[in-house]
Amino acid sequence: MADKEKIKSSVMKKLLSDTTIGGGIGIEDTEWYTKPRADLNLTKGKTTVGASLAKGFSKIDKRNINSEIGINLIRESDKGHVGVEATKVGKNKYVGFNFSKKFNQGGKVQQAYLGKFISGGPGGSNATYRKYYKGMLK
Repeated sequence: MADKEKIKSSVMKKLLSDTTIGGGIGIEDTEWYTKPRADLNLTKGKTTVGASLAKGFSKIDKRNINSEIGINLIRESDKGHVGVEATKVGKNKYVGFNFSKKFNQGGKVQQAYLGKFISGGPGGSNATYRKYYKGMLK
């Protein structure tokens, strides 16, 4: 029995390593309805999956208030992200696609080739100066 528990424990540790679990609960309260809401997010590596659920209750009469359900999937990288989200409220459905792209704001720093000290200078104005070359080294 102990071997099964060790295996189960090691599998859970492996599955949950580098994983972030988050979420929240809340209540929207107006004079017409009360709507509890719950959100859950799971992040493993650069992938995030989120889900939300809300159900409203009428304060005025026993009318049915539409439930809300949503899910999203986001994959991030160093260059941006790609995401898909879907929601359903009553008979209304929404599917969306979003993305972002990061652009380099500067190239790699190049090192100048400083050449070597030579005597004199342009017009003999300096006893020793460093002669610079136009070529740059990467």
